[in-house]
Amino acid sequence: MYGLLLESLACYIKEKYGEEKWEEIRRAAAVDQTSFSTHQVYPENLIPRLSAKAIEVTSTILLFTLLTQY
Repeated sequence: MYGLLLESLACYIKEKYGEEKWEEIRRAAAVDQTSFSTHQVYPENLIPRLSAKAIEVTSTILLFTLLTQY
């Protein structure tokens, strides 16, 4: 998976919930990268891990709904 999707997810969470929530989600998902390069390839399991933790941390299914529509 290219970093474009991961960077988009990070930007969405930062805009909607703030930088602190993104850091909390990133740490909870055990993701060491603090940023993503749009053209670099990353493991396929990062989006599901980050999405699951985002749902837990923000207590919402809106993010899951947005991600599964595309």
